[in-house]
Amino acid sequence: MKIPELKTQLKNINNTDLEYIFIQTYKKLSKDKKTEIDQLILSDNPKDIVIKKKEETISLDALLIELNGFILDAYAGAFVRRKKNSKLKKTWRSYVKNSINRLLEVNCDDPLFYSAKETVLDLISLMFYAVGHYVFSYTESGISGLNVNLIEVYETVANQLIYESVDKNESYELLEIKTRGIYNNAKKTYALKDFSCFNAKIKEAKNVLNK
Repeated sequence: MKIPELKTQLKNINNTDLEYIFIQTYKKLSKDKKTEIDQLILSDNPKDIVIKKKEETISLDALLIELNGFILDAYAGAFVRRKKNSKLKKTWRSYVKNSINRLLEVNCDDPLFYSAKETVLDLISLMFYAVGHYVFSYTESGISGLNVNLIEVYETVANQLIYESVDKNESYELLEIKTRGIYNNAKKTYALKDFSCFNAKIKEAKNVLNK
């Protein structure tokens, strides 16, 4: 039940029954949860203690699978069909931002390095696609409300592929293919006036490959 409903129910329970319910519930808690509850029990001012809900972090491979579904759904029309839902747009922005930040942290020693970087590039391309369908507006700093500059993210992940990867040839091919998709989506939106960053990174990757 939800918290307001719980509060209403507790008002109708006498202290003896309430004590029994609490003890039985306490027995089922994990050691970590008991430690948190102990803080409340032992405190002189329990109302001053706030126990924050811990968000579960899914594994990297699970996140990549989830993001793949998210991207496919978006291109299938989810962005366009629901573009008037401001609450949903806010959720998308937060989801994309958090996902990008996590994927950028994946280092070259991780077996999912290439998959992570490829997904970042796919997300960049998707957000430009969304701008083209008037789901989001685009400013000099990037997608409005996203607080992530897509060009800066592109350059960061491009540098990771160019300089940190083991297989330079695979990095070059991945970057070239994905950059083409980003360029096409960005060009359609009229969001960018300068596309030189894309050509510069491809040239840079090719130079490193040929060394």
